[in-house]
Amino acid sequence: VVIAVNTLRAIFLSVQTIVNGHEAYDKWHDPAGYIAFGVSMVIIYATIELFNIGSTTSTSDQRVDLKGILSHWSGTRTAPIAICYMAMPLFVFLVVESWFRYHELLVPEQKDWELTLPGQDDPDYRYGEYPKSVEDALGFSYGYRFFHGISNSAYVEVYYYGYEEDNKLSSVSSYGHAPTICMEASGANLIEEYPPTIIETAGLRIPVRHYLFELPRTGQKLNVFWTIWENRNMNIAPETLQQLTATAAWVQLRQGRRDFSRKVLLTSIAGINDPQAARRQMEQLLRDWVVPSSG
Repeated sequence: VVIAVNTLRAIFLSVQTIVNGHEAYDKWHDPAGYIAFGVSMVIIYATIELFNIGSTTSTSDQRVDLKGILSHWSGTRTAPIAICYMAMPLFVFLVVESWFRYHELLVPEQKDWELTLPGQDDPDYRYGEYPKSVEDALGFSYGYRFFHGISNSAYVEVYYYGYEEDNKLSSVSSYGHAPTICMEASGANLIEEYPPTIIETAGLRIPVRHYLFELPRTGQKLNVFWTIWENRNMNIAPETLQQLTATAAWVQLRQGRRDFSRKVLLTSIAGINDPQAARRQMEQLLRDWVVPSSG
């Protein structure tokens, strides 16, 4: 009962996130948990009462005859059903894994573009360490953080991190770890989330999400740009990969596409309040950093 109810809860929260965004996930996470707990208790209690119908056995003896229970259970028709039920998750896993492994062998890794960061000896850029709390939350395999001054009053802060193939859990989690989560967790207030956009450079189409935040203490505006990409595109358009929609998920599932070696670029521009001016600055940075893949 608990497994079934929590599976439905997980599916419900996933659908809410895909259809209505991360705000819906935050809104429904705790209520869905309370509802799942309540429903589980009601079903378990009803099941106990159902099994007690017609029972004439005294309940005063609290001893458990384990051998008698196992002997009775093995002689009933429910034993094969229970075995099938327990084996079903393994069967589903093998089918899904075989589907993706087959397509991974069929279609070679295909990279459209690469990110070339400025050298750490470049005087126009200042590299720094990730805060320990941020590093623990993201769980990346490698990461770089640096600052770049635009003018006397404006600067860029860049977080670039990625995941190796064996870092599956953190890699999957990073897909939903958008700035709406990490920036608000640091205290910033989301003012506006702009529609996803495509920045074209060097004949490439780079999907970017644009957010406007405000820092609580200073009131400073931050234009935050977030893009996430992977090596195994398998001829799927970048904008399709960027969207967490049911259609995009179906396209990727049908083509057997998955890739745990994803990379994330989060760029925060301070000192430029105009969203269009911040976007032009981001386009210029991508033109400096992005090159077509040679592999």
